[in-house]
Amino acid sequence: MASLLVAADLIPIATGAVVGASLRHVSTLKPLLPARPELNIALVNVVGSTILGSVYGLSMPSTSVLPKAVDAATAPLSRRATLLLGVGFCGSLTTFSTFSVDMVKLLEAGALSRCASLAFFSNVMGLAGATLGLQGARALRGVLLK
Repeated sequence: MASLLVAADLIPIATGAVVGASLRHVSTLKPLLPARPELNIALVNVVGSTILGSVYGLSMPSTSVLPKAVDAATAPLSRRATLLLGVGFCGSLTTFSTFSVDMVKLLEAGALSRCASLAFFSNVMGLAGATLGLQGARALRGVLLK
């Protein structure tokens, strides 16, 4: 049975969420790509996917992370750190809803090629970022557990 959310879990989740949401908001105020505003949130989502891949790789006790099984006591990231970084920070930094609205706005404007490039960049690069983060975490875990 899955463990229930306890009140103490809300503190790291809320702390991470404040930081992640604030950074996402700043990315809309000071866009890195002013000529392609829809790619700013996509870029934030790719960065968030990379970080979340790393968090997953450093926190999950699973044979999919290492050739040998590890238990939760040997995971480099604690449960609370995972809640802070994965659920709170990455959960509020990345945003599928903004991506979806950006896609609709581009479709309504008839900017089909920009819409397609946004879909490609967000999905393919997000997957690549998550994979890169996970692979980096696997390598780090291998070093940490030697």
